[in-house]
Amino acid sequence: MTIIGVQIDEETVPVILEPVDAAVAPPILSGHGVDSDDEIVLGAATMQQLHEHIGGTVTASFGSPKSRPL
Repeated sequence: MTIIGVQIDEETVPVILEPVDAAVAPPILSGHGVDSDDEIVLGAATMQQLHEHIGGTVTASFGSPKSRPL
């Protein structure tokens, strides 16, 4: 598991990076897991911080292509 800070809608939020088939992962309480490479799952506190809702659209960024995690 890797935890990093990522910009989502210009707010820095902590992000857990896990492979799709990880043996242990946070539970999904509402909505669904990631189905495609243009989706993310946000926790309740992060959704509240960003003033977002299930099914909404956010913009996420992490530095430059050279500094992105592998």
